[in-house]
Amino acid sequence: MRARRVRTLAAALGAIAVSGLFVGMPAAASASAGQVSIIQDSSRVLADSLRTLARFRALGVSMVRVTVVWAQIAPDWEAR
Repeated sequence: MRARRVRTLAAALGAIAVSGLFVGMPAAASASAGQVSIIQDSSRVLADSLRTLARFRALGVSMVRVTVVWAQIAPDWEAR
């Protein structure tokens, strides 16, 4: 009889301890289904486009923003 009470008490304490772990955990963040992830690293994109864009894709990026200085693309702006 005493052993049965001890097992019941141990089980109850174990359940309380496990539920206490879940109470202390933060709730999961809920993101919008239409959320866009943007990354900008212009110098890497200009230096090594293929590898950088592949890395962005692997990270789950859905949009890339690149700031381009016109002089870097067309240094002779008077050329026709």
